[in-house]
Amino acid sequence: MPVTHRQTPPGIARPRGKAPIALIAILAVVAIAVVLFFVLRGGGGGAAAKLASAHIPAEAEFVGGVDVQGVLGSEMLKSMMADKGVSLETVTAELAKHGIKLEDIKTVAFGATLGSGDVPRQFVAVGQGTFDGSALKAAIEGAKLAEAAATEGMAMPLTFDQIEVIDPQTVVMGTADFVKKSLGIASGAEQSIDTRPELKDLRAAIDQGASLWMAGPVPEGVGALGALGMMGGGGLGKPTHFAISANVGADIKVRVAIHFASGDAGAVASKVGQLLSFASAMAKGPEADVLSSLDISGSGQVLTASVTLSKAFIAEAAKKGGGGFGLPF
Repeated sequence: MPVTHRQTPPGIARPRGKAPIALIAILAVVAIAVVLFFVLRGGGGGAAAKLASAHIPAEAEFVGGVDVQGVLGSEMLKSMMADKGVSLETVTAELAKHGIKLEDIKTVAFGATLGSGDVPRQFVAVGQGTFDGSALKAAIEGAKLAEAAATEGMAMPLTFDQIEVIDPQTVVMGTADFVKKSLGIASGAEQSIDTRPELKDLRAAIDQGASLWMAGPVPEGVGALGALGMMGGGGLGKPTHFAISANVGADIKVRVAIHFASGDAGAVASKVGQLLSFASAMAKGPEADVLSSLDISGSGQVLTASVTLSKAFIAEAAKKGGGGFGLPF
């Protein structure tokens, strides 16, 4: 049975002094960094999960989706963009100049494999909405030409080779090979991302109906999460794959599932739950609110955590580079 732990159990003494923050190990990079990346640069929804199943090829290492209007309408995104001196209205107006209307794009699903420098080597994105597919294709191709002219033909990190209309309200774009594979899923010539067993259970453990979600191999540099095994006595090996979902509103409700190469995630969850109670006693400010919302469980080799991240917590973590909260990045 899964082992679940929340904050301080009744009757447990709370020690003084600096307590270990279990949250940091659980959410390091895999949660906060990924959430920040998605919120600020793009990135879910129940419709996106269906879109991914239908159009993202099995060769993709990473898969994810975005409820575009849900994210764009969130106060969190608008506030964070404002903090960076960026106006959503300005971005919307600039895209409109090229005939791309953000309000017409409802859902996006994407898949990718990474090359050097964490830049996508192959990628595909599928958009669905109330737009006219042919008109959107022409607008995106026009915007691409304008970008090429503005950059004097300089290669861009996320440039795409091909865009195709699947039906009047669905378009697919990306590198040519992935677009071809995406189009071949409907006929049975290609397999979809749903056939990747290492991602199936992890995707089921998060909320694919959230504003945004993603699943894939654990990024390099997150191997320190394996130290949770020593912390909890569960002998967790190297983290191999993760999935994360985030509901973006006035705050960000995050759910993370991490698969480890070996060990007993339930035993680790039990130990970390005890450490969490100590950490909660000493935490103050935004960190205290985050710790009080943290829910940790484990089953087999999968460790799951859910937490609510306030705007204040994210802003402080980003500003201090994690230093103020002990974040290892």
